[in-house]
Amino acid sequence: KDPSVLYPIYNESYEYSAFDSSAGNSNKNPNFSNPKNSISNWEHLYCKLANDLLIISGTKGLFRVFDLQQSGKLIYTYRSSFPIRCIDIDPQGTVVACGITGKDRTNGAGQALILFHRIERVNDEKHTEKRKNSHISHREADSGMDSSQSTHSFNSSSTSLFSENISIRFPPPVTITLPYRDPINTLQFSSDGQYLSCSTALESRFLVISLRKINEPRLVMKSLRSIDTSLESEGITDTKIFPGNPNLMCVTSVAFNAPPIVINTKIQSINGVQTVAQPTMLLRLDELGSKIHKCEISPRNDSIANEQI
Repeated sequence: KDPSVLYPIYNESYEYSAFDSSAGNSNKNPNFSNPKNSISNWEHLYCKLANDLLIISGTKGLFRVFDLQQSGKLIYTYRSSFPIRCIDIDPQGTVVACGITGKDRTNGAGQALILFHRIERVNDEKHTEKRKNSHISHREADSGMDSSQSTHSFNSSSTSLFSENISIRFPPPVTITLPYRDPINTLQFSSDGQYLSCSTALESRFLVISLRKINEPRLVMKSLRSIDTSLESEGITDTKIFPGNPNLMCVTSVAFNAPPIVINTKIQSINGVQTVAQPTMLLRLDELGSKIHKCEISPRNDSIANEQI
């Protein structure tokens, strides 16, 4: 096997349950036989926003998807047997990535896993009518308009929301195993959704995975940052690929003497002999300090915004 290919597990051995709220049924996993009762008490930890979807994950291995074009209606719930450490959704709103820490079935050791939940939008006239009616009702409640006024307003200003007969479906998730047992700390899609950068919590590794073939994710870059790992350290806090230029990436950290760095990933120079790139550092931004939680790259790649504590 090609060691750079992170072969997906379609029928993962790690237990999970999924409940499609729009369909109104669940699978037969006894751990999730009654979704409403099972998730009545959980805490929200992370959220991500797409154009028409809100994704919230939290304790008990749960995350939920809400349809913003149906007044925030819950349309999908997923439950993992293991904690979800981080999530992200690609800019096109077609894939949700979840970083979890599973356990090896043979020796019980921790294992870093990434779950890819694909989001499919398909033509469905009945579903479109429901979304349209939900939108009209929501506008009536907010504005006090009668139905004729609301319909007129919808037809004149909101037709683009329902210009296509689209319903949202969730195929079974795809799971990949990283070549490390270190828990995943961050996940970040590139601006075009072609790459996923991630970092690990304890050993401060950072990786780039190619998603050009979603059914065959490929590890294209890996490296390790030598930083302080004391109790005050939070390790690597963000890995952001530059928009339109996957050869550049910014890595931030909260650790002693570990300011943000800009690296050359070299992933576009990979050839048939070298399957996994080894990056080189281009810039060390000492003036920004060593307590950076997040960074953002400008669309023109000419500036970096950092969130500092």
